[in-house]
Amino acid sequence: MIATASLTRLIRALRATCCTVGLIAVVGGAAAAEMTITAEFRPSALDPGRKTFTNTTPRGQYCNWRPDFCEALNAYVVDLPVNIASKIYVKGPNARKRFFVGLPGSRRVVATNESGNSIDVDVAIGSVSGQVSPGNSTNPVFTRTVLGGGCTYVHSAGAAHWVRFGWNVRAPESPLLCYSQGDGGAVGFTGVYKTDVLGLGFIVTTPSPLGIDNGLYRGQLRYSMGGLGSDFDFGDDVEMTDDVMVINFEFLVAHDFKVERAPGTDTIVLQPDNGWRDWVEQGRPPSAIRQELPFLMTSSGDFTVHLACEQQVGDRCAIRSESGEDAELDVSMTVPGLYEAVTDAPVDRYPLKVGGLPPGFRVREYMQNRPSRLGFSISGAPLRRMLELPGSTWRGEVTVIFDAAP
Repeated sequence: MIATASLTRLIRALRATCCTVGLIAVVGGAAAAEMTITAEFRPSALDPGRKTFTNTTPRGQYCNWRPDFCEALNAYVVDLPVNIASKIYVKGPNARKRFFVGLPGSRRVVATNESGNSIDVDVAIGSVSGQVSPGNSTNPVFTRTVLGGGCTYVHSAGAAHWVRFGWNVRAPESPLLCYSQGDGGAVGFTGVYKTDVLGLGFIVTTPSPLGIDNGLYRGQLRYSMGGLGSDFDFGDDVEMTDDVMVINFEFLVAHDFKVERAPGTDTIVLQPDNGWRDWVEQGRPPSAIRQELPFLMTSSGDFTVHLACEQQVGDRCAIRSESGEDAELDVSMTVPGLYEAVTDAPVDRYPLKVGGLPPGFRVREYMQNRPSRLGFSISGAPLRRMLELPGSTWRGEVTVIFDAAP
């Protein structure tokens, strides 16, 4: 008796790349500055446990001034294409007349890819930095004292024509006001200052990219800028080059996905564990006939697996004899380090069926060339039917479909 099953596979994976440019636009009559924050996830065999996006946005000057604090903040620190054209600064008790910053709280943006899949991204402000001119000790950011309770001092450096500063935000989700006044000059001192560089550290919280489908995810936030009532409130007597800031977010997910099997394994032969000798010589029936197909699994994202059959009986594939009898196959999959999406159970001899919603599987870290196997077996009543036809040959084709873009 010969029982064979021919195996084919289908793999689908998506790749997406895109380049972005910043631009200046006019929206709703207000001058708007626009910039794009970008990040990507590409799996790495050198860091298989990484579950976060890599920031690919050009880093702001704050990261050059104080790289240690920039790294510790773990934020997307950028210089905005906007500045405060002028601020009439008055040293004294009125906080809004000083160098003043009121920040928006945390916001959520929905980023969507080309296929319509979406992710929720939370965005908060974790740092404020910049360069204010002219310099000297009366410059309102020439100080280590940050008032209002919303920010902490990190950095300041001055020259004749400018002073650079960096503040971290104490509670990015719901920040309090921040303001300062220069160490020099008497109370009542008045001066006009310009913020040549305005930098922000965006704390961006995304789902783990291991559970996100391939594609380029885009989203957008809009902030108003100016005085009282603006999302970014810079106090009284302020003139802005732009009244609106548009922040585009682009997150590229490019998973690795590959299934490899050894050459010559298109056809497998099902037989008892110890061969057919006990059946042929002693008439002792086997409890099962089986065979395993080894393969290598590479994946950094979720996927589904389902079957297609040349012959099908109920929810199982089958092989057929020359006389037209069918014997149902049990097909299973084992992939160490892979988990069933609904139950979170390890994928160890996971039964694969025909029809219905294909089961989903989830990785917890990047798997590269992970030794895995498909199991094919026949037992019970189907095997007894086969044994009633000694010398017969049974054949059938089974297609195992690995879908990285379900």
